[in-house]
Amino acid sequence: MSKLCSEVDGFDLAVLQHVLCCAQQPRDLLEEVRAALKPGGQLVFVEHVLADRAKMPYLLAAQVAFRPVQLALCNGCDPCRDSERLFESQVFEEVKLKRFSLPVLGVPIPHIKGVALKSEADLTKTWRGPLTVEEFL
Repeated sequence: MSKLCSEVDGFDLAVLQHVLCCAQQPRDLLEEVRAALKPGGQLVFVEHVLADRAKMPYLLAAQVAFRPVQLALCNGCDPCRDSERLFESQVFEEVKLKRFSLPVLGVPIPHIKGVALKSEADLTKTWRGPLTVEEFL
């Protein structure tokens, strides 16, 4: 991505869908995506996340138990990666996300979807990008 970004001025929009679970260094990946965006650029994302310990303890236990199998069979996809926390780690200036479940073989797999914004120093609060959070969520 770095080589591509050196050839252009940056991107208005980036999309990640089920990518962070397979990245060896997911925070580094988010930082690289942020660097590739123009000021005011958006990252739209959908990622599966850890089950909530209080609301879905059995699903969380299953995620932990099946982790070795999923890592081996699904290109290193880590079902125990806490991708939601990555977006709370201040890589992006503004993040709006929503939790939802996506049924896979009848099992409600927890996911997040959202939009992260790379701000710029003179960005006003009235900025309107090509996609609103409400349109996506």
